[in-house]
Amino acid sequence: MIKYYFFIITTYLMGFVLCNNNVSRYEFVSLDCDSLKLIVLDSLADEIIKNSNLKSVEKTEIVFFNIFPDSFKEFKCLYGYEGEFNGLVENLGDGIGAQYAEKHIIQVFSNLKINSNTVLNKLLKISIEAHWQPDAVNYLIHFLKEKLKSTSGGYEIMFSFLAKHEKSEIKNFWEFYYAYEEPVIADTLVLKYKLKYAEIVKIHDLVVLENKDIKH
Repeated sequence: MIKYYFFIITTYLMGFVLCNNNVSRYEFVSLDCDSLKLIVLDSLADEIIKNSNLKSVEKTEIVFFNIFPDSFKEFKCLYGYEGEFNGLVENLGDGIGAQYAEKHIIQVFSNLKINSNTVLNKLLKISIEAHWQPDAVNYLIHFLKEKLKSTSGGYEIMFSFLAKHEKSEIKNFWEFYYAYEEPVIADTLVLKYKLKYAEIVKIHDLVVLENKDIKH
């Protein structure tokens, strides 16, 4: 098992070093950095699914979680599409990892036996700069909403996180939160924080109002 992880991580790091130093690609490293990372994540995902009932799988889950994207830029690069969604799927272009999205996000990431607060914080980091797309990004927003409700103090964690960001980022977050939701119905649990986080809830209310007039 240790040799397996050593091989996986070494392969990823070799590719990372080569790519980031613009070294000429050898035959055995013919993939770009994102593709290499996907291979590592996919190998770990297979191992987690295969050994889901074993105690030892927890170590694999930690490795998977730590390698999984921490930003929307990286998340989109791995699992999303090149273009921006404007209502036409054909404008999305290619996504190198779209085919892995369901397995990595729904089957594995959403079922990791890792501290809920830690998982929620990673989801928030990705979502703060996110823009809606079908498939992987849509899985992300649904999982975020589920995690908010299932995590003790989840909404407090979210508001505390948002309070550290600029108004433009907060607005983007709420736009993502309600993107392609029809009809748009304000999350009543958000409204409970109106006094403590007045400015954040004010931005939330404006986004909800704007989205009610949008027809998808």
